[in-house]
Amino acid sequence: MHLVFASSLVPCGPPASGFEIANAAIVDGLRRAGARVSHLGFQWPGSTLSEPDETISLGAIDPRTDTASTGRKLAWLLAAVRAGLPFAAAKLRIVDDRRVERALDEAGPVDAVIVNGTGMGGAFERVLTGRPYLYVAHNVEHATAAEAAGHATGPLGRAMYAREARLLRSLETRLVRAAAQTFTLTEEDRAELGLAGSDRARVLPLVMPRSAETPGPRVPAFDIGMIGTWTWAPNRIGLEWFLQSVLPQLPETVTVAIAGQLPAGFPRRDKRVRFLGRVIDAAQFLRQCRVVALTARAGTGVQLKTIETFEAGLPAVATPSSVRGIADIPANARVVDEPAAFAKALADHVVAHRTGALADADGDAFRAGQMARMDAAIAAALAGIGRAVNRDDNREFSARPDYGKTKQRQDDMTMTDIAATDTGCAGADKRDILGVDVCDITRGEAIERLHGEIARGVHRRVAFLNAHSANIAATDAEFRRTLSRFVVLSDGIGVDLAALMLYGRHFRANLNGTDFVPALLAGATGPLRVALYGATPGTAERAAAAFAAIDDRHEYRALAHGYIDAQEQGRMLEALAEWRPDILLVALGVPAQEKWIVRNIAPNHCTLALGVGALFDFVAGSVPRAPDWVRRIRMEWVYRLLLEPRRLWRRYLLGNPLFLARIVRQKAGHRPWDEDRA
Repeated sequence: MHLVFASSLVPCGPPASGFEIANAAIVDGLRRAGARVSHLGFQWPGSTLSEPDETISLGAIDPRTDTASTGRKLAWLLAAVRAGLPFAAAKLRIVDDRRVERALDEAGPVDAVIVNGTGMGGAFERVLTGRPYLYVAHNVEHATAAEAAGHATGPLGRAMYAREARLLRSLETRLVRAAAQTFTLTEEDRAELGLAGSDRARVLPLVMPRSAETPGPRVPAFDIGMIGTWTWAPNRIGLEWFLQSVLPQLPETVTVAIAGQLPAGFPRRDKRVRFLGRVIDAAQFLRQCRVVALTARAGTGVQLKTIETFEAGLPAVATPSSVRGIADIPANARVVDEPAAFAKALADHVVAHRTGALADADGDAFRAGQMARMDAAIAAALAGIGRAVNRDDNREFSARPDYGKTKQRQDDMTMTDIAATDTGCAGADKRDILGVDVCDITRGEAIERLHGEIARGVHRRVAFLNAHSANIAATDAEFRRTLSRFVVLSDGIGVDLAALMLYGRHFRANLNGTDFVPALLAGATGPLRVALYGATPGTAERAAAAFAAIDDRHEYRALAHGYIDAQEQGRMLEALAEWRPDILLVALGVPAQEKWIVRNIAPNHCTLALGVGALFDFVAGSVPRAPDWVRRIRMEWVYRLLLEPRRLWRRYLLGNPLFLARIVRQKAGHRPWDEDRA
């Protein structure tokens, strides 16, 4: 699936602001799910694009209000009033709708747009919402504006914020009403936008970008630390609450450090407080503080500094507003609201940390939980977008030749009928790669279609074709014929390059089984029964436990390892037919697993049967996955080669060039497999 992430600011260097950090986390999550994400928007003046090949810049702009000149602010205000737009949207109208339309055309075939907030959503609403889209609500903008109006010090400020609140409420209502899916960052925001319980809205937990450097030992320089962009009104409200209501109740011996940009002329009231301004390394600053104070009192959305604190495992005292969107509060964090209780909790934490009674928590466990929930939400959202894309393109699954029958006819089909029709790509677009028909389909479409098969009880086999398995199919006619009875999905950069060489465009998504199967499970709307068979002794059991830890809605059952004898296999198949799971995962390696499925698995054994290769090893932790950035550039095969050179050198160093040579021969018309199809 190709998504265009339309945002006021495109990536230009490491993310600095909370908005940029959240954007990076969302894009990383979408790419982990297999989507191709391109950027569309504006860049900072004089900046260099971080991803020039995946970015279309609409021009340069500095949208910050706090650093803009008075003349610039007045020009923005006049433009907003003249156009009837919110202030943030009016800033971006330095190009017209036609330029944005051309940019979307330049991006190539696009499945859906990510409308990132009300800035771009308001400035170019007609263009960006003219196709299926996902709306990202970082905050409930109209509620934030209304709060700011309540805290404004003069009638002009109150009037301006009240106008913003009114326009933003109308805009947000339109954006969420027409969106195929909406991401909010907290459950409260989801309800505020009128989407509580809706299957078109997902609460998206976030994670922070990780540095490659291992942090050194903690050497506290301050008792209490705070960090934020204090020029933003909701943050400033929390800072002023702390300085006016909490600080006076802290012991005189407690030291406080506050990092981040302050509003111009902000008073510095207490000599115990050191205002450090912007710091180069926010994470390192927090590690220099015994306890982190999280003081949000206003606004909506999630507090990224809370996530950063909890991922670092640091002791903290937080207001309830600071932990919006956080499912699991670490044991060394206290949540209190009243100033006196907040001050006491801070003082107690400081003393406990000084004496060694309060330790850092396991930040990695917190991060893993956040990421698991994030990936599940993204997988479900992509499935929803896939449904919208299908409707938009008039490519509903029921229209395919084999299953374009009435629902009553589907219900009346016998198991023999179903098995007889279980072939090929089931009506999806396909590409011939060395004699194997590979479905050209987005991740969301594939997940939606397979869940439709589960709902109807339709037996189907699924395989994944990469360069290695394609090489085997090129010389193994039985394997090639076996794959003709599977829905075959594209796996890896090799077959993607082959599609480009043969057909002039990439596959619509990289659907490697290691990422696709967890996304398939996460995208289920109800509990499933999932059976695991294969791999080395004990691995299937560990993989089942790991799957359950990620998504405990489903029932997982490890049947056997991959080295049982024929008698044990017979007993296993009897037990499998008695249980009849929705999904059977078979990890015997290529081509053994596909041949075993065709020879042994009938419709009475399961609904979906998938050959998954090394999936159990990855999920169980027996073999480490490549880092996210390696997977994003699609070089995981290099990482695996470095891990297991003796086992994999022949597959990659000899097999990859051989695969490309075979593709060149196919391009030239050499197609010996056509004899199989005669």
